[in-house]
Amino acid sequence: MDAYCTEQLATYRWLARHGVAFGVPHAGSGQSVERSHAIDTAGTISRLAHLAVEQGATILLDASARSLVVHEGRVTGAIVEHDGVPDEHLAGAVVLTSGGFSRSEELLARWAPAMARAVREGGAGSTGDGLMMATALGAGLADMASIKGTFGRFPFRSPAEDGAGILVVYKGAVAVNGFGQRFIDESLPYKVIGDACLEQPEAIAFQIFDAPILELADESVPIYSFRRRLEAGQVRQASSIVELAVELGLDAEGLAGTIETYNSALRSGAPDAFGRATLVGGVGTPTPIETAPFYGYASTTTVLSTYCGITIDPTGAVTDEAGVAITGLYAAGELTGGFHGDGYVTGSSLGKAAVFARLAIDTIAQGESS
Repeated sequence: MDAYCTEQLATYRWLARHGVAFGVPHAGSGQSVERSHAIDTAGTISRLAHLAVEQGATILLDASARSLVVHEGRVTGAIVEHDGVPDEHLAGAVVLTSGGFSRSEELLARWAPAMARAVREGGAGSTGDGLMMATALGAGLADMASIKGTFGRFPFRSPAEDGAGILVVYKGAVAVNGFGQRFIDESLPYKVIGDACLEQPEAIAFQIFDAPILELADESVPIYSFRRRLEAGQVRQASSIVELAVELGLDAEGLAGTIETYNSALRSGAPDAFGRATLVGGVGTPTPIETAPFYGYASTTTVLSTYCGITIDPTGAVTDEAGVAITGLYAAGELTGGFHGDGYVTGSSLGKAAVFARLAIDTIAQGESS
């Protein structure tokens, strides 16, 4: 954590210097002040890959790393299969950046059985290859019991679905199940809400809100892009709560009663039945859901990333179960553990990938120069 915080500004400046464009800082979910710097992720990867090739790097697509090469106790390369032919690629060191295992049913069943009802997403190559290669050499593991899904993903097939989902609850919506009943304090982290959603009938919840909350949409921030989802037909609209319940297939009496109870508590200042006192993370004040038109967005939980994996030290060097560095082996990004723990802060997934990959390469370069 110290290394991550220390390297934040330097990493930001390094990316900016290499042409990565950052959006206007905004308050991400759970943040009390504006400190999220959004980027075009795909564009960033493309930009950095182009620069790497310009400086002599070779990028092999449709290639699978099968195992690590070890010589005299040091990792010196990898066996890579390309076009069906395995080949030995040797180097002074190896940096694993192969992602997690959100696409591996076997590994999810082993380490995250609670995610059985969640939608499977993440990169198609996130099947745990790097993690398994590292553990074969004795790498330690961390946070394996802390895998959580992300709440807010639209549960049905839709052309507008990009996997990100929206979090209207953080602007004042309530989350209800198919009976129209709330089941959690909506200001909690979206990972916690995601766990609770998986326990509801069909693992589906509905974010219910009204016209003033819709006006709080911010189309530049994916999780607050409410209007685009409305235009795509994912967000349903009605002139009354009862009509909205019918539109969404919910228990109309149950939803009407839930909204009335919620509104009455807010007006009177009475304690919320689920302990909600703010919009999110101790910030913002909930308001009654009472101004037509009313809106509802079906939501479920998705496994976008597995925030756990092999252990590394502050330089990005992979460590064994005793905390000793495995010579010549480094790692960064989603396949590393020991960073997030049971919590997750918006932006820290991309952040730790950038910070520790850069630290690993700097460490390797310094070793070669010495």
